Amino acid sequence: MLVFIGGITFFLAVALFIFTQAQNYSSPAKSPETCNDVLIQGPPEKQTNILFVGTADEAEVYRDYLLAYEPFSSNREMFNFYRIDKKSDCARYKKIALYCYSQELQSQAAVCPHDFIVALEDAPVSLRASAYMEVASINTNLPKTVLLHELGHLFGLDEEYEAGYNPGINSPNCKTRCGQFTGTGCFQECSDGTHLRSVDEGVMRTLSPADDANPYGSYNTERILDRMTIPRSKIAGFASQEETSCLDASYLLIEVDPRQSEWQARAIAKERGCTAQTQGSASYALKDDEMNTVFSDTFTAPRLFTDGNEDADNTLEGQTFESKNLFYLTVPSDTGAASVVITDSAGNERAQADLNINNRACEMLS
Repeated sequence: MLVFIGGITFFLAVALFIFTQAQNYSSPAKSPETCNDVLIQGPPEKQTNILFVGTADEAEVYRDYLLAYEPFSSNREMFNFYRIDKKSDCARYKKIALYCYSQELQSQAAVCPHDFIVALEDAPVSLRASAYMEVASINTNLPKTVLLHELGHLFGLDEEYEAGYNPGINSPNCKTRCGQFTGTGCFQECSDGTHLRSVDEGVMRTLSPADDANPYGSYNTERILDRMTIPRSKIAGFASQEETSCLDASYLLIEVDPRQSEWQARAIAKERGCTAQTQGSASYALKDDEMNTVFSDTFTAPRLFTDGNEDADNTLEGQTFESKNLFYLTVPSDTGAASVVITDSAGNERAQADLNINNRACEMLS
């Protein structure tokens, strides 16, 4: 009888231990990627941080290419570059474009500070590159100017060729009146046939820009610099300013489903790593129990750009999609917030999610 009771006691103790652990961790834990420095020139919270997903040689080639052109060449000290070894498993969006954005990539990238992720893949030249949220999916068999083009999207610029969509009133580079540009030209066609652009043959229109020294044109260059100089908060998730490794930080991963008019959002995991320092026209706010904002940030609206070269003269062709794919936000885990409110680029509240994940199993990378 004593042996029987002792066996039950041991079983209950083990079960309680397992249940308690499941409140905070899932098993098996994933092994984190290694964050490799490519070029570090300042504290990440004060820099624009670009993370390459690819080989060391690829990262160096594309870094050097980027820093040879304006506005990056004159502001090279404002950039940090990182790399992770693991090759991304890129999907083929509608069989026409590379699409490397995924929850898995978000988790892999979190070991490095990053504003933007540049995923590099050797793919058939018929496949377009793409830009979605903070991820540029680059087909390395396309002209390298496609990197400038897709980064333009990540900095907020719209297409300057006929792409069949309305860029909206908040577009930084597509306007409805020539007077909205200062000291530049004014040319018909910017995303659609009715909007105007400031440069005739810039890199947001063609992969062979007319002004090789300033491929975006002066007006668009200023818009990129505006984004680069927005005051930055420290990388959220660090317990103290002295910590510099993203493995010492943590964040909450929010999954957003935009397929309905009312987006659905939920906190799905607490993971180790840095939050993405993204910028854009959409936003989120972390709220306490009394719905006071304790932290807020912006992010790129879920619009998918796909771009490729149509012929030998590097004329761009592509399509832009109002994406209905799931997207993910990485938000600080140390604010004490109870919920998150997500707002679209037009200022409309689209979703709200409870952040109390302590009462259910969540994943924490070790």
